[in-house]
Amino acid sequence: KVQKNEAASPYLDKLSQNDNDNIEYTFQSDYVEPLGENTTLETGVKAILRTVSSVYNIDDFNFSSGVYVRNQNESNVFDYKQNVYAGYGQLGFLLTKAIGLKLGLRYEYTASDGNLLNQEPFDIKDYGNLLPNISISYNFPNKSAMRVSYSQRLQRPSMYYLNPYVNDQDPLNITYGNPELD
Repeated sequence: KVQKNEAASPYLDKLSQNDNDNIEYTFQSDYVEPLGENTTLETGVKAILRTVSSVYNIDDFNFSSGVYVRNQNESNVFDYKQNVYAGYGQLGFLLTKAIGLKLGLRYEYTASDGNLLNQEPFDIKDYGNLLPNISISYNFPNKSAMRVSYSQRLQRPSMYYLNPYVNDQDPLNITYGNPELD
């Protein structure tokens, strides 16, 4: 049998609610220009615009009064914007009738901004990355083909890793995000 120690704190039971809104817009334009019989130039631009809001409320149960009371110190609103702007160029050409090669570069710039309604402002760092790619293809005489490629991709931190909401429902596994994550 577990007993609640009301002398230590009248608040030992909590309700936690975290509502999220996530809006994302993607714009993209690609262009391919033949540069002779066996060569092509591909270029493109892309923008991904994300706006996320997390409203989290913590209510503590007051055993003295028998009602839940909003904990203003733990409740908050986290607004987050992440805009990714990218441009790429890729040159493709045939080395032989059966072997093709594509070499390319992609530049991505990530601009992020976030704030907490009830806390001091913080800085989410913006960053740019240059990402290479290469692809070699072989066309077999029977109309099938094989391609080997290498490219780099970024995995940006999601709101889960940035939102400082403290989830302490399980006191042995407390989780929270870091809005100043590099």
